[in-house]
Amino acid sequence: MASRSGSRRGAARSGVTPHPQAPIDQPLGHISALIAAGGHILVGRLDPIECAAIAYDGSTAVAMLHRKTAETIPQLLERLDAAVGQAWHTGSVVDDINT
Repeated sequence: MASRSGSRRGAARSGVTPHPQAPIDQPLGHISALIAAGGHILVGRLDPIECAAIAYDGSTAVAMLHRKTAETIPQLLERLDAAVGQAWHTGSVVDDINT
């Protein structure tokens, strides 16, 4: 079997940076910037978790939140937005699912 040749790709991006044109001073602005920069979010059931909100930058989970008792979906999204902003500013993943 022939081996693959060519140079290897660089290391995966370890952090996320906001999209420069995305206004982060609007409601859910960090989530909007994340999506504009090629990221995405997931909100819903992830067995055994009844409801979670996860933000990805396209290759890495930036924030992973567990919905709190009596927390509404809009409140969860606001908390996810703040967690994405925190990840951008500190460079560390916000994770209350695996902790």
